[in-house]
Amino acid sequence: MKRPSVLFTVISLAAACIATAAPGGGGDRTKTFTVGKGGTLEVTIRGGNIIINPWDRDEVLVRIKGVDDGEDPALRMVQSGTTVRIEDTDGSSDDLTLDVSLPSRFDIRLQSSSGDIQVNGPLTG
Repeated sequence: MKRPSVLFTVISLAAACIATAAPGGGGDRTKTFTVGKGGTLEVTIRGGNIIINPWDRDEVLVRIKGVDDGEDPALRMVQSGTTVRIEDTDGSSDDLTLDVSLPSRFDIRLQSSSGDIQVNGPLTG
């Protein structure tokens, strides 16, 4: 009766290795900025997608999706007053997706040379 448990263990380990090695299967990184309504988000990235999600909180939550373990995307994220700036510092953002939640009353200036830009919901800026 040991064979089924050994077989199950081998299959489970193989599946875990495949999932870890799968391209685009990276994790997420997050950063939160406390802001007020009427602020500005400025994003300039060479590649990659930008998704904007308006919400009713006074904060900007940036999720960087598709980051592999051990990888540090070269994105500079800074806040000055109620302005949040995100920029690609070395052009390595092609496989990333920036998923940004921000106040529904916020200005946005977005630029991606080769990615899609999507706004999910009403935004007043």
